[in-house]
Amino acid sequence: MSSTLQLCSKCNNSFYLNNVICIGHAKLQNIKCPYCNNILPITSSGVPKTSKIRLTQELPSKALLQAFNSSNKYKNFKNCVYHITSKKNLCSIMQEGLLPYFDLKAKGMNVETGGDDNSLNIDHCLGLDKYIHLSFTSWCPMFFRNKQKRGDLILLHIKLDVIDQPNVIFCDRIATAREAIFYNNLDFNFFDFEAVYGYSDWKTKEGQERRSKTEKYEILVPNHIPPDKIIRITALE
Repeated sequence: MSSTLQLCSKCNNSFYLNNVICIGHAKLQNIKCPYCNNILPITSSGVPKTSKIRLTQELPSKALLQAFNSSNKYKNFKNCVYHITSKKNLCSIMQEGLLPYFDLKAKGMNVETGGDDNSLNIDHCLGLDKYIHLSFTSWCPMFFRNKQKRGDLILLHIKLDVIDQPNVIFCDRIATAREAIFYNNLDFNFFDFEAVYGYSDWKTKEGQERRSKTEKYEILVPNHIPPDKIIRITALE
């Protein structure tokens, strides 16, 4: 999508949309204002390019590293992203690397998945089974949804530069959500990295909401993540 400057009719703030791919698994028609959450149609505006928002055009990992080095708000920054899987899959992962479920099924590989048949069918219908699903935080919704499997789960720490691969997609919430917005680059104004890597006060409602939202961010990596990108493995209890 070409760079388009949008003006919110409610709060009068402006922002660019050149990183947005689609909303809710459909062609992009509407967008949520990052300032006031007002829903507005995609239109061109004549607002001068003195917008408060600037989008990063750098490699995503470089943008995160620069943000970490230039601010004390990212004290919990880790130079990795995460993937939760079953211990039963570890042997094949260390041999083959991580593959999308679509490819695993095509190869006839028997793997333990985090979702049931219904969630796998939803992923397939939406084309999400062609991606490896990663997260920015080590505490993702899958861990809490699979209480009965907790003793069987492991956390893979994966080198951050996997997010620089071609055609990686960033999602502002669980990718199957109808309201999900997909980006082809990291937009620091739509992704709250201060809550991801900074301090959130769990005693406040705002702190809880910010942290909860960031735990749902998804990174969708197509094709393959080789074994040498896995830098650490942690058992989850």
